Amino acid sequence: MILVAILFATPALSAQTDLYGTWTKKKGNCHEEFKVVIGPKKFTAYESTCRVRLLHPIRTPGKDDYRLDLACDNEGEPSRETEFVNVIGRDQLVVESGSLVNPTKLYRCGR
Repeated sequence: MILVAILFATPALSAQTDLYGTWTKKKGNCHEEFKVVIGPKKFTAYESTCRVRLLHPIRTPGKDDYRLDLACDNEGEPSRETEFVNVIGRDQLVVESGSLVNPTKLYRCGR
């Protein structure tokens, strides 16, 4: 039984590995101003630090989509935020803040 659970969990863990890392809003420019860092417990961007409260895989056939519920500190102001992330590949993400209508492409910094 345990082996079956591990086999079913493996694709999700693999996709999350592609989600985690240091990203930039400007391809080829990983300057601090453009960087976004996504990890299992954090989501940070310029002057914003968030703790990942929950990571929800979104079941969409053929896609690796996630919803991240975050507790953030934006320049000293606490907030709760939601980010929708689609893993396009190992080196590209699309992030939609709060809803699915305002996408931002992110490119992986230095592999």
